[in-house]
Amino acid sequence: MKEINWKASSRILFIFVCGLAGWWLYTYMMSSSIWHDESMYWAASWWVDKGLIYRDFGYLQMPYLPYLYHWVFELFTPIPHILLVKGLNFLAAIITLVLAYHLMRLFIRNSWLVLSVVLILGLNTIFFQTVKYMANAVLPLPFLLAAVYCFVLVYKQKSRHPAKLLFFQAFF
Repeated sequence: MKEINWKASSRILFIFVCGLAGWWLYTYMMSSSIWHDESMYWAASWWVDKGLIYRDFGYLQMPYLPYLYHWVFELFTPIPHILLVKGLNFLAAIITLVLAYHLMRLFIRNSWLVLSVVLILGLNTIFFQTVKYMANAVLPLPFLLAAVYCFVLVYKQKSRHPAKLLFFQAFF
């Protein structure tokens, strides 16, 4: 099956659709209200930030989440924490959708069909409702899809360095 030869207008339309969907997701995330459980994620990050984590501290989220938030808070100190975390979740959502697009492109040649499937994923109620909160529902997705993408590349033998990809798959 031959690759579709896109005209310049199709590429511009494709970029416009992707940009419009990204802008819409960003405005939705930033204008959404604060969730009732976000305080426990902030609290754990604050404890890590102050160096006050004790040995029996009970994480109610992924083990690396407070450390990731701590690193982001340290890197961008003057910006309010809620904007940083929502921005980090937006970045994780965009990376998830981009990785899903590239993963599906390994199996489906039609870019418009793949884009429509990715948009359906982005508008899925579970993904769409959890992406706006400062929770640990979105952040593992890019790591999972990166591991699956590495596995598929090795499985389909599209890589010149399968050992490196298997290492990255195990890392993710």
